[in-house]
Amino acid sequence: MSGQLDGLLTDSAMVRLRAVLEDRPDALLSLTAPDLTVLWAATRGAEGLYERGPAEFEGASTREFVHPDDLGRWEAAVEHALSGAATGFQGRAMHRDGRWVSVRSYLWPTRHRDAVVSITVVDGDGD
Repeated sequence: MSGQLDGLLTDSAMVRLRAVLEDRPDALLSLTAPDLTVLWAATRGAEGLYERGPAEFEGASTREFVHPDDLGRWEAAVEHALSGAATGFQGRAMHRDGRWVSVRSYLWPTRHRDAVVSITVVDGDGD
């Protein structure tokens, strides 16, 4: 877990949350800081969609994985979520082997004391 999440959830809450999320077969769930850095990723769904384990996303910028032609729309979706509204994104993300895969992402703002502190992102197969 990233130190950036310290204080947002108790250790036991983080353990329970990760246990619930880790085994989701359908999507990668990640918490993304406002600067687009992945704070933590959970679920083995990332291995099916991207052939990357969750640890490979942690600490990386989501900009590294979004197709350059889709980056503007991705950043607009993130900005929309940072404003406090849930939103969606359809685009391409980089697979471990370098090819682009179609993904559908849903973004939800995560609040702490009335401020958006991160964005929860759920990725799934976009086809």
